[in-house]
Amino acid sequence: MEPTVYDGLKRYGFDAEAAEVAARSTGMWLDTWDRESWFPEYFDPEPDQSINASATDTAWRTYSWSNLMPLMRTHELIADEPWSASSGIRFGTLGLPGTNTVHDVWLRGHRYGVSAGPRLTRLVQDGRVVFEARGARVVVRDFVLTDTGASFRVTAQGPVRVSVWPRTHGGPRQVETAAGSTTVHL
Repeated sequence: MEPTVYDGLKRYGFDAEAAEVAARSTGMWLDTWDRESWFPEYFDPEPDQSINASATDTAWRTYSWSNLMPLMRTHELIADEPWSASSGIRFGTLGLPGTNTVHDVWLRGHRYGVSAGPRLTRLVQDGRVVFEARGARVVVRDFVLTDTGASFRVTAQGPVRVSVWPRTHGGPRQVETAAGSTTVHL
């Protein structure tokens, strides 16, 4: 099942590969939905083929594990970090094509929005920008915002300038990171 593979890839830090699974799975689901106005329980590896399409009745066409497939794209952009010791969140993407945006995702008592693209990743918490990374694609793990700063790990495809707006501290706190993985405490 694709969500299980996706979660395993994310857990072990294979962010680009997980993004590819999310993008392809969502694409398969949307292609079938656009073409047939429903989604099958199973997909054939050959393009434009779904399994058990005509052999199922309406109830089976609308009840399916394949409904999880487009959720992976949202999960790619922002999610709870279940393997984290810090109880932080994860956001961003190293591999979804173009710029992807999601709004009104409720996690840990806050409403989040994420926009992630090739040169800018932005996190909005409760209607306020709290994080920006400019320069390259990033995935941020274990993000914990405090009154005076933040702590997180950032994996970047190139050099980035990271800005964080703490809850009570006036202006942004900034740091520049190189490509690769960096732990940040601001």
